Amino acid sequence: MLLKASFATQNAPFEQIKPTPHAKCFPNDTETELIGRFEGQQIYASGTREFLKEITDAVKQDRQLIDDGMLDTKFNNPGLLIICDYGKRIIYMQSDLIGLFPAFWGTSEDGFVISDSIPQLQAVIRGDTDDVAVAEIISKDYTVGTRTLFKGINRVRPGESLLFDLGSRKVRSVDKSQLWTPGDSSSMQSLIQTGAELLVEACRPMTGTMLMMSAGWDSKTLLAGAFAAGVADTIHLYYHGAVDSREARLIRAQADRFGLQLTMKGLDPSLFDHGFLQSSFERYSDVMNPHWHSAALFSARVNPEVQSVSAGIHGEIIGGHDGPPDFLSGWRKSASVFCYLTGVPILRGPHPSGKEISPRDSVGNLKLYHRGKPWYMCEDVWRDRFEGIHAQVDRDIEACVDRYIARGTVWPEAVVEAFDVENRLNQITSDQLRSAATFKPLLAPFANRQLMEFSCGVPYEKKVHRTLNQKVVEKLFPELLEYPTAAVLCKSGRPILVQEVTRAIRKATEDGRWWMYRTTNGKVSAPNFGWPNFQFLQHSTAMRDMVNDLKSPLWDKEKMATFIDNWGYRNYHGLQGVMMKVKTLDLFGVS
Repeated sequence: MLLKASFATQNAPFEQIKPTPHAKCFPNDTETELIGRFEGQQIYASGTREFLKEITDAVKQDRQLIDDGMLDTKFNNPGLLIICDYGKRIIYMQSDLIGLFPAFWGTSEDGFVISDSIPQLQAVIRGDTDDVAVAEIISKDYTVGTRTLFKGINRVRPGESLLFDLGSRKVRSVDKSQLWTPGDSSSMQSLIQTGAELLVEACRPMTGTMLMMSAGWDSKTLLAGAFAAGVADTIHLYYHGAVDSREARLIRAQADRFGLQLTMKGLDPSLFDHGFLQSSFERYSDVMNPHWHSAALFSARVNPEVQSVSAGIHGEIIGGHDGPPDFLSGWRKSASVFCYLTGVPILRGPHPSGKEISPRDSVGNLKLYHRGKPWYMCEDVWRDRFEGIHAQVDRDIEACVDRYIARGTVWPEAVVEAFDVENRLNQITSDQLRSAATFKPLLAPFANRQLMEFSCGVPYEKKVHRTLNQKVVEKLFPELLEYPTAAVLCKSGRPILVQEVTRAIRKATEDGRWWMYRTTNGKVSAPNFGWPNFQFLQHSTAMRDMVNDLKSPLWDKEKMATFIDNWGYRNYHGLQGVMMKVKTLDLFGVS
């Protein structure tokens, strides 16, 4: 959708225009579309089926959606809403609490332009490449706050309500989210009961869904909710990855035991073919996760009884996945998790400390990222344009923290979680779910407003590293706890601290096996404890071919080709992640 609002035109200032051929977007259930005209207003929306029904009901009931001059919907399901008011010559726009359905805006010479696609908007705005945004994606995999890859194009933040006034040519922004404000002080038993009840209600619409399945906690928790809601026997499980891995075996064992439909799809080099990536970018404006795009094609061909596509992605919030430990690495991360699980008030953040810290001190965690020149960038370009640019990245991070503090967030752990959810989860992982749901309606139980508000309100100490997940699953469908997750070596019903110890053992064992695999040139087989999903690339020219197709002057293509040729007997998971980031930037046309 591309909506243009003219400053000059009085009678019909709003125009939905078709995208240009080089910024096309294929039909998609998650696109923003005009859904009705009511009393001098046009209403545009994108969202889940449940969200669109809520809008229809609200209009029929003449429900008041404007509060204090701003759109304030408080719908229970995620979606984006835009209202164009002809009489007032105003556009109201509001994003859902986690920004699951994206929107962007800019100002042209003659009006405001709004779209759910950056390439469509860039075709009108024609902004220069924003080097700070490029640096953010290179170092963190996502842009921060309102920033996008092009100057003059702004991202609508989760929970943000915007008012575009054509008369004054001004834009007003109000943060309507109250997530991560002072949390729930209830007992653990009460939290488990409330969490279980909200999860079951959120999972009731899962009848006939295709659930993107892993052997992790998020999909395990969704499955428990589906069993408790009485709809699990209608679910179709879908797994993509290494079909001979330990994770695949764990999923197959659960599907067999509980009588669930399961499709397992191995990955292959065709995912990285230039033609497939080009068409994927035209459809999704992103090729970070081409295997999720492939899942969309599968969903279009499966049994018509499959009514929606879902994934456990947003379960990271109730699972305590996005706290301070996840910005650390190595022994410091393990020590931080241990301290949170045992209540020891040291080594929780980036610096050993036993004293209380303020929410602003969380900035230390958020600034822990690589700042040097990446191996794939041209030396001259880095020196001329990117040397020292991370001071501006830090300012973007600080602006986000200021926003959360102004909202009323008081705990540093909550600030860290809010930042990770509203930036990384909002862009990278939400893109996965939206792309998988291209041809079927998207269903996002964890993004249910009541469940989301509850999850964000639980103190981090009470949900750290799946503490709350485990108790909720135990209450709803304890049989699932008899199976380990892919990351640990014991049943998921064992104490979380024990599981974390086995995680460290698994990681050390896996690292050792990768070392042996590399030093023996493959005579010792690669480990399959974790996620060897992209090891087929070792015997493919896909990565090298991708280098040949790159166009942007940012890349040192000669060094990249040599680096890939010498990768040899190593884990290809990280390499393909870097290459898909580079390819996405290249397809955006960053210059």
